[in-house]
Amino acid sequence: MLIAVAVVALLQTPQSAPEIPSDAYLDEDAAMMVAAARVRTSGANERIEAYRMTARQRFSVGVRGLRRDRMIYRREIATRVDWRRGGDRQLEVLGAREASEVAGLATSPLDDDDLLSDADMAIDPTSEWLLRFPLPDEDDEDDDGRGNADEQTEDEDSDDDITIMHPLAEGSERHYRFRSGETTSIILGDGRTIRLRELQVLPRRATYSLVSGSLWLEAESFAAVRGIFTLAAPLRFSDIVSDGEDVTIGPGRSIIDLASASLGYLTIEYGLWDSTWWLPRLVALEGRVNVGRFEVPLVYEQLYEDYRVFADPDSVPAFEPIDTTQFRRVRRRCRGDDDCPERWVLIPKDSSLLVSSAALPGSMFGTDRWMTDTELEQVENLVRISGWRSMAFQLPHLEWRPLDAGLIHFNRVEGLTLGTSVNVDLQPLSLYSGVWIGHADPSPSFRLDLSRNRPGGRETIGAYRRVEAFTPDDRPFSIASSISSFAFGADDGDYYRSLGVSVTSETTTASRSGLRMRFYAERQEPLEKQTDASVRAWFGDHTFRPNPPADPADQLGVDVRANFAYGSNARAFRGGVEARLRAERGTFRFAQPSLAAYTTVPLPGPLMLGLDAAAGTSFGEVPVQSLWYLGGPSTIRAFRPEDRTAGQAFWRTRAEVGSDFVGARLALFSDLGWAGERDAFTADPALISAGVGASFLDGLVRADLARTVRGAPGRWGLHVYLDAIF
Repeated sequence: MLIAVAVVALLQTPQSAPEIPSDAYLDEDAAMMVAAARVRTSGANERIEAYRMTARQRFSVGVRGLRRDRMIYRREIATRVDWRRGGDRQLEVLGAREASEVAGLATSPLDDDDLLSDADMAIDPTSEWLLRFPLPDEDDEDDDGRGNADEQTEDEDSDDDITIMHPLAEGSERHYRFRSGETTSIILGDGRTIRLRELQVLPRRATYSLVSGSLWLEAESFAAVRGIFTLAAPLRFSDIVSDGEDVTIGPGRSIIDLASASLGYLTIEYGLWDSTWWLPRLVALEGRVNVGRFEVPLVYEQLYEDYRVFADPDSVPAFEPIDTTQFRRVRRRCRGDDDCPERWVLIPKDSSLLVSSAALPGSMFGTDRWMTDTELEQVENLVRISGWRSMAFQLPHLEWRPLDAGLIHFNRVEGLTLGTSVNVDLQPLSLYSGVWIGHADPSPSFRLDLSRNRPGGRETIGAYRRVEAFTPDDRPFSIASSISSFAFGADDGDYYRSLGVSVTSETTTASRSGLRMRFYAERQEPLEKQTDASVRAWFGDHTFRPNPPADPADQLGVDVRANFAYGSNARAFRGGVEARLRAERGTFRFAQPSLAAYTTVPLPGPLMLGLDAAAGTSFGEVPVQSLWYLGGPSTIRAFRPEDRTAGQAFWRTRAEVGSDFVGARLALFSDLGWAGERDAFTADPALISAGVGASFLDGLVRADLARTVRGAPGRWGLHVYLDAIF
């Protein structure tokens, strides 16, 4: 959906010229450039009678921001395009493959339905192409059911519901302001120098239907050479749902409100072919969809190479003959129009050729981009600059969530907690404020964050008052933990309250490495149990255990985490490392370095070995809430909170052997570890457990049944959680 949102432009031709606002052009050059670009757009490349070229497309979806990144889905297509004026075309599929890490789908060829809808990467060189992908044209075909296995007819429909206003569309001045920018030059391969002029596009308001960025136009012809954009505001899926005619808004609305999509960048680059024709060379998009704490990155890249352009009608060659013993010819015919262009899709009969094609080199599970590192760095810098300069010319986007589903939780110190939040977007800045309160604790909590978003990361300044956990990796505020507490009276968290301010910087890269730095000043206070309410208590005399007291403290601190991961293929070697350093001074003065690593290794037969290890220590005097704790779903499974061990140092190891199908995997595992005083460090484990686990979607969902072996022998524990290492 994000691709449709980001690249389908709303090209309108009004009946009469709209009135141009007086503040549309911030200088005379900008007005001249827009007018010239519109004239150039309407008549560009009209002498082209035909062309041949090779197009390659890659689309990737992942999951980020969890314990490790995952590739949900990737698709690659390569097509040789033979286009004729009027729309006739022949499309030879050179390669087409897909894979899914989390579903356990190995590299496989695309099916015919996907090929017919996605292999057509031809573009009309006379049409407006800026902010457009080569999506199906208005006369796309629908299936009439005729034909045979080697020569058949297919139809296809297209429905683009969400559009963005094109900066060069007639009347766009009502939505954008324009300003001339820098002048630069590029040197072509033949030694010629081309001068480019920048046209800055400034949206009037913060909305996902507008873009912010720059166009670079050739100084002489005003042909579009490059465009770099981002959405003026994130897309809130609640906006779509609330506007949909066929969608009923019910109790699930607050969950929908959690989802939003933002565009890191959209870049479109043209190349000069035969020293005459400006034709698309690269289209690239990177965005992300956020659902609560989950982040789903999207990457789309499309390359156009090896153009052969024909301007003389007499020089246009016939379509290349096709060996029908090797290819199936599928004709796509227009709906309800006998005069429509002919379009043939040529699909190899041997589908294995689609996977191993030389047109799609490399592994499906690699992290390489088709954009070079230099190109990517330039795009990110320009997006960052355009965001700041457009901020003064747009109105903010305000969103209020009366009942924020992300703030709902239950525990024994707050009770049932509900909250509300307000988010104000003025890209690249956003302001979030949330307030929540529990029925058992009349003291409210709040969070106020001012964030600056940028490609590949964000910076945040925040103030907060909230309940924190001794063991945050056990996620005691999650929905699963809240249900366990309320329904079964099993609250495994230990809590304290913090009041403070923080500055956070987060950076992630395409190579699956990341860096997070947090600086903070906060007051930490102990909390007591405030409620025994639970479903279990209603049917018996169950009470929650007391909450252990935290040490009161006023602290200044820094928390730095760096991680690196290798490998995306779930059936091959994968690994990752995270290094962390936490240091505080104030009432307590201490430093805590730690290192964690994991790997998966294929074994003979349909089996995989998984190893996860971590160790850490402390220097100085550490408050009880900051000690290392072992025992629980994130460390040593099956142990209850009262069985935990804690200390200034720790080590732990988790190992398992399971089936190699990552979509649904069964495994046998064992955990062992030790925690205690640093001077008493020993390799003899104090806690040991073993059990059986079921992992779904490459560990996105995990259920473990474990039994303690040493430390508190004979106890069983059932853990259901998200984002497991294995």
